[in-house]
Amino acid sequence: MRRLSALSWWFASALACAAVSPPALLSDQELRDPAFVAGWLAREGSTADRKAAARFHAHGLKDKEAANWSAATKAFGESAVRYPAPEVLLDYVDAKLRMLGPVRARRGSRIDEVRADMADALGLYEAALAANGVTATLSAAQTRRAAQHVACMKEYLAARAPGDCAPLRYFDR
Repeated sequence: MRRLSALSWWFASALACAAVSPPALLSDQELRDPAFVAGWLAREGSTADRKAAARFHAHGLKDKEAANWSAATKAFGESAVRYPAPEVLLDYVDAKLRMLGPVRARRGSRIDEVRADMADALGLYEAALAANGVTATLSAAQTRRAAQHVACMKEYLAARAPGDCAPLRYFDR
């Protein structure tokens, strides 16, 4: 009887541990899907590994301060896949564009490569706004700025013409 009782306790504790395990990391593609990010935050946000996400975000902020855009991009990306907070998504897309702009200019990249970068950025900006719809953690100024970037990216991608917003200026040659 004791053995059965011990086995029952072990099974119950295993189920309890499984119930509180953090959700799987988001994929890079999932981060660019506004509906997915908002749904994930609503469903999984309370069990996410926010401590690890915060550590990566803090590293990214240090790298951003040092203008080390490659390292900042990596750190913000690692934070975002653990917990896609709107602030982290905005930091991620900003660092990524600041890193890619000079690379594209140096390589003399084709317009289709730059357009792909802008389409990628658009997904991240929209995901940040969708995430903010769940978390409500962005300031009014941050929300306005992100919405302006979304509008600018959409205009750029639809018109196939250069626009004049900060994300596009990172790609000025």
